Amino acid sequence: MKNLAQALTLILLLAILSPQASGAGSLVTTATTTELLKQCNEEKTTAEIHNCLPPLLKKTEQQLKEAETKERTDMMALEDASEGSRHVRPVNAFDKAAKAYRYFRDAECRRINTSYGSGNGGGLAELNCLIEMNIKRATQLNHTNQSK
Repeated sequence: MKNLAQALTLILLLAILSPQASGAGSLVTTATTTELLKQCNEEKTTAEIHNCLPPLLKKTEQQLKEAETKERTDMMALEDASEGSRHVRPVNAFDKAAKAYRYFRDAECRRINTSYGSGNGGGLAELNCLIEMNIKRATQLNHTNQSK
């Protein structure tokens, strides 16, 4: 029975992470990816965890890009609508913030990896870090978009 539950979880994970499940109308939310991350980390073996995390990283990277695109589009509309906003250049400010965030995320996750020294687990910890930070940033940007 447990193997059946694991198989169904894997099928659900693959269905959610498939390219057909992506896009603006996707049912995959940051809450869903948070739950999938939890499920990945509950796998029994390191190999199973290692197989589960990369597709999830790809999905959270896509979610982050979608949230950034929406925010940048909103900043462009703001610049177009307001002379005062054009002066402060919100698109430029957003582009700098997005670049700085990604630089920080990558550096922080590399730091976590290196904190494992030469032991096992650093690569998985780095993947977890990247996934978690993508989810948090996408959630933050989506919240900003909803509160406007």
